Amino acid sequence: MFKLNNQGILPELIVDMMADRKRAKNEMLRLQNEFEQTKDQSLVGKISALNNSQMAAKIALNSLYGATANEGFRFFNPDVAESITITGQFILKNIEQQIDIALNRRFKTTGHNYLVYVDTDSVYLNMEPVVEQFLSGVDVPKKVKALEKVAVDILQEEINKICAGVSEQLNFFENSIHFKLEAVGDKAIWIAKKKYVVRVHSSEGVTYAKPKMKVMGLEMVRSSTPAFIREKLRDALPKVFDGTESEIQSYIAGVRDQFYSLPTEQQAFPRSANNLEEYSDVNTIYKQGCPIQVRGVLLYNDYIRNKGLNAKYPYIQEGDRIRFFYLKMPNPMRENIMAIPADGKLPVEFNLEKYVDIETQFDKSFISAMKIILDPIGWSVVEQSSLEDFFG
Repeated sequence: MFKLNNQGILPELIVDMMADRKRAKNEMLRLQNEFEQTKDQSLVGKISALNNSQMAAKIALNSLYGATANEGFRFFNPDVAESITITGQFILKNIEQQIDIALNRRFKTTGHNYLVYVDTDSVYLNMEPVVEQFLSGVDVPKKVKALEKVAVDILQEEINKICAGVSEQLNFFENSIHFKLEAVGDKAIWIAKKKYVVRVHSSEGVTYAKPKMKVMGLEMVRSSTPAFIREKLRDALPKVFDGTESEIQSYIAGVRDQFYSLPTEQQAFPRSANNLEEYSDVNTIYKQGCPIQVRGVLLYNDYIRNKGLNAKYPYIQEGDRIRFFYLKMPNPMRENIMAIPADGKLPVEFNLEKYVDIETQFDKSFISAMKIILDPIGWSVVEQSSLEDFFG
């Protein structure tokens, strides 16, 4: 419990930092809007700098929870740290319990589930009844603008009423919890918690001339996915949203052909070489439980050493960027994995080129990622044969 006659030191700091972030972000959004209308390339650098500034402030603000949970912090207090997360959860639970009732009343609908997804600090709402009743036949740009107005005038108001109720219930010093419009999209696929893709037409008041994909938690945004595959996954999304199952299957087949023609180093998975000493063994090369990329590094270094190639090829050191790939079995190494330096190539002296398991590389990097996107909508990565195909 805290006194309410004055504001605490940490909240005062947070308020000042949030004001600084808001100024930077508002200016960034203003310039983004200007860029979408003018395509003035001189704005790109300014937008990037402002984004870096507001993101730095956001990360610093988000570190308060971790700081208060850290014994080395001057104001360490596990109760305060725990209250930060529990308060956020409590607010979201109240929104979950109340928002559908409020919106059904507001839009005069019955039993519609407006709330479709809740994240750490956001909620996604399905406005289909509003679109069907009031915006049928309206073109997409006008729909987006209309939904932005609905969000600002109605959705924010209803959600923030709930937040105000929580604020009063928990006796906040001041009600500082407010939700605001983040994005308007027309299609989305949810795979799991924090794994989804939304086609966004506007974001925080910036309307895009061409919609953008907001991707969360999927392989196309991970640095551990080969760059070629990341690009092809991003290119696949519009085809999934607007195409047919057979069209996406043809696209996958084409990507497979391109992948097979790439050099080995472009097919491989990027990683870092970490904990080499921990998993190294003088007798068996690597210890049981060794991560796959570390095993590849230790095998590479062992091959370099045993073949006397260290004058030509440097060893991979702790912390180096590497790439690893699968090998077909059996092979001269009698191992199914090999790593190489990130900027290097597979040494010809290893005689392993013909054993690179390109099919496994493709399946683990591209096919598995595509299945994550296609399985929720019931599509297959390849055309499925049926008994009718055989017997007519």
